Amino acid sequence: MMTRIKLTILLLLTVLFSTGAAQAATPLTGAQTERYLVSCVSQPSKTMDSSTLKSFCECTALQMQKNMSFEDLVAQGGNDQAARNALNKTLTQVYAPCIQYPVQALVMKRCMADTTIKKKSVCGCAADKMAAYTA
Repeated sequence: MMTRIKLTILLLLTVLFSTGAAQAATPLTGAQTERYLVSCVSQPSKTMDSSTLKSFCECTALQMQKNMSFEDLVAQGGNDQAARNALNKTLTQVYAPCIQYPVQALVMKRCMADTTIKKKSVCGCAADKMAAYTA
């Protein structure tokens, strides 16, 4: 009987202390992601036109709100493992799902610059296929 009480107390203490150590992630607000979106579309791009840039920024803003927390954004400002983890999360969960936009623009631009090809129909097809492949 005494062993059972000790085990129950130990279990309760374990649950109490383990849940107290976990930090709740603060979701990003719509206003925070809107500020990101405004900033993103205002950045010049060497490969994407304004329409493609807008699509890319909208996609990354959506992924950011869905997958990132305020704590992740704060952690990115550091120079430690938490910062590296937050950066990796940004690359894999925010940018990667939206990579088709810059890929399509880059393939189109490079293809059109190639003097041996320079046909919009061929370049457009190649760019669209690469974008679909990376999506």
